[in-house]
Amino acid sequence: MKRFLLYILLIFPLTTLTIAQKVNFAILSSPQIGKQENQSIFKNILQQISSLKELEFAIILGNLTENGTKQEFTNLRNISKNLKIPLYVLPGEADISSNLLSELNFIEVLGDTRFSITQDSLLICGIRTAQNNTGGIPHISIEDRNWIFELIDENTKHCLLILDNVPEKIQNINILLDGLVEKEIKLIISAESASKFSNNSMVQIASLQKNLCNKFSINDSVLETYSGKDFFSLKKNVTTEFKLPTTEVVETEQTESEIVWQKSINYSVTANPVLSKNRIFVIDKLGLIYAFGFNGKQIWQNDLFGDVISSGVYADNFFASATLQGDLSTINSSNGDLLQTIGFNQAITTDLITFNYRGRKRLMIPKSTNSNAVVLAGTESGEVYCLDIETLEQIWKNNSSRFAVIGKPVYYNDKIFFANINNEIFCIDANEGWLIWKWSSSKTSTENALGGSLLVGNNILFYASSNGNIYSVDANLGKLLWKNEKIDASKGVSISADEKTLYLKSSEDKFHILNASDGKIIKSINMRYGWDNSEAAALEGKNIIMVPASNGRVYRINSEYLYKTIFIARNDPIISIDHIENEPNNYFITTADGNLYKIRYEEE
Repeated sequence: MKRFLLYILLIFPLTTLTIAQKVNFAILSSPQIGKQENQSIFKNILQQISSLKELEFAIILGNLTENGTKQEFTNLRNISKNLKIPLYVLPGEADISSNLLSELNFIEVLGDTRFSITQDSLLICGIRTAQNNTGGIPHISIEDRNWIFELIDENTKHCLLILDNVPEKIQNINILLDGLVEKEIKLIISAESASKFSNNSMVQIASLQKNLCNKFSINDSVLETYSGKDFFSLKKNVTTEFKLPTTEVVETEQTESEIVWQKSINYSVTANPVLSKNRIFVIDKLGLIYAFGFNGKQIWQNDLFGDVISSGVYADNFFASATLQGDLSTINSSNGDLLQTIGFNQAITTDLITFNYRGRKRLMIPKSTNSNAVVLAGTESGEVYCLDIETLEQIWKNNSSRFAVIGKPVYYNDKIFFANINNEIFCIDANEGWLIWKWSSSKTSTENALGGSLLVGNNILFYASSNGNIYSVDANLGKLLWKNEKIDASKGVSISADEKTLYLKSSEDKFHILNASDGKIIKSINMRYGWDNSEAAALEGKNIIMVPASNGRVYRINSEYLYKTIFIARNDPIISIDHIENEPNNYFITTADGNLYKIRYEEE
């Protein structure tokens, strides 16, 4: 892909926006900090900006970096230090969607993922569409939509809205635009050119190569565009009356599932829910924990006072969860009371898992129950901790990984398997924490991927890397058995009950059924679900396969490999679907925008 850098100067005169003075600012798109060449271009553009004395601030949007690493964000911040005006940034897909650690890196180095600027009677708002819970689909989170609506309601000012993506590519752009119909929006600026929403009230920024510059001067009757070093002029008529783009009215599509109940927690969810025998535990990204009964009634709610992107665990009436700030807490699952919290002084970057400890370690802290359950967590520095779930006393610690541990570790036959962002997989003894073997996919592929998903069955470990490859490794010896690098798999992989078959989505349209013993494709089905690189995995039923997708749909595949849509959460990516224990044909669905559904679907 070509590397692009764009510089734009927007000038808003008094006659256009009824403000006391002109507001001059620069916009840069997709510097993609990583390679030295890109950093040199970025420095050159910043020097040009610094030479323009009339600028009041600058905005960077799109892909700020190549891989969303902390070092790349730090390089961007350091290069920008000499800029003498305020700088506001919006992350792109490469900055946020690589893995769950990317958003933490961004916030830690650069701050908030949205911004608002007030200049006299002009309000400028910037919101991101890159998310880490939507499978790579541009999507405006429910909290950012609510923030925009509230911010504009509080201000009678004219508003300029900055988006980091093409409006027509944003999954739920209609919801945003419908909510802004009555607002004082004067202009929408997006990162790229678009056709569907193009009109006189929108400016789409077209990327230019290297050092070329664009300058937009918006007057009451003319939009002047200056391009290149000599700033030649192009003019066209524009209207001063703002009119939002019209959105399509979508007819309701009938599906065969029955919605038993629906709840909304009004905040984004990244962590998968946890289901016990009589509870459903859901955690939003803000750290609020909800416990529901299977009848949909909320039983309790608690606050972890931290950001949560990893899934918690339930065992023996204990619920455990962890925050990006590095706190691991246990809660009484019956009444929601906080039991205790332990801090790690670093981010907990994996989903938690639990299993019954069968080792020789004797605890120093007295226990009041007979629980042998432990909780396991991986961290940003690469350490993996095993703690007694009741006392949170450390049983063992493993520091074999030199890079952040991500994804969901797997417990299987007294072994723990986990992966890091460097495409390394580790197998350690579950009772002692000793390293048994280490394997790296870099031995078989030159691609640079940032972690992936693991599952184990029939003494074989399967690794779905974020570069779309599937690897099969002997779980006892750590030796590669087979690899499939041709199906462009998403990270959402599951295995059949008999452990003989793998179910996985390609990143676009196709669902694959693979033979687990050799990796050969049994059946490929073109389901036309669009782009989907999420970790939402297929769920096996008696005679069907349920496939959740980032387009907000759940599909059913029958024994004849025929598929159809059975559920729709429109414009809201599905992050998980689970069986409800002891309730045949009942399922629990969680979406990215915090919508919860219990549905009933009768198998044919």
